[in-house]
Amino acid sequence: MITRKQAVFALNFVAGWVDAVGFLALVGSVRAFPSFMSGNSTKVVTDLVSGKTALAGMVAAVVLVFILGTIVSRLINNGARLRETAALAAVAGVLWLAGAGAVSHWSDYALLLLLSTDAGVTGLGEASPVGAGSPAELRRTAELLPNQLDSGASRLPQRAI
Repeated sequence: MITRKQAVFALNFVAGWVDAVGFLALVGSVRAFPSFMSGNSTKVVTDLVSGKTALAGMVAAVVLVFILGTIVSRLINNGARLRETAALAAVAGVLWLAGAGAVSHWSDYALLLLLSTDAGVTGLGEASPVGAGSPAELRRTAELLPNQLDSGASRLPQRAI
């Protein structure tokens, strides 16, 4: 039986792999990352400023489906063990659909949207109640960091996985 730590490691590995391979495979079309939303958000603004409104809209849609993926995952995963399993099944299902789409020669943009949705689902599917590496977890760490530095603590408190 796979442990929770192994599942979290596997999901993080898959998320990084999907982002790297997704960007490399789809670099010629939209030039957006499946899961690097801060870079995509920056690209939306630079494309708008450069007058590339259609491209900005396409990248904004990538950000939107990522956010929708996190919302769906949060609705599925409330932290209970069976709900985590359902969230992991959702991650696998969206990846399977993207793979089937690639084999069926779907457009690069459709695949990018699926991979971005999967990246959003993965962020909350991997841990509860908030996924490691999710915006909320990063915000929580950013809020704790100044207090830890001021108190002279040598490391941040570790969240149980």
